[in-house]
Amino acid sequence: MHVWIKFQNNKKIISVISIELSKKSITGRSGTNEFGETLGKYDSPERAEDIFNEICEFIAKGEEKVFNMPIK
Repeated sequence: MHVWIKFQNNKKIISVISIELSKKSITGRSGTNEFGETLGKYDSPERAEDIFNEICEFIAKGEEKVFNMPIK
């Protein structure tokens, strides 16, 4: 299942096929970019993990909507 995610800077939306948490950032990979793109960067690893978990919950609901990356 592809999930649409709006970047933290609100300038781009991509359909991601995988999401990765790495310290203070979250990266999403689409079918066209094997290395992924940074969806958002946060002040702490804990905040990044919170957002990552929110994305996981969003995916689990199976809704066909866009997840907006929080600014902070």
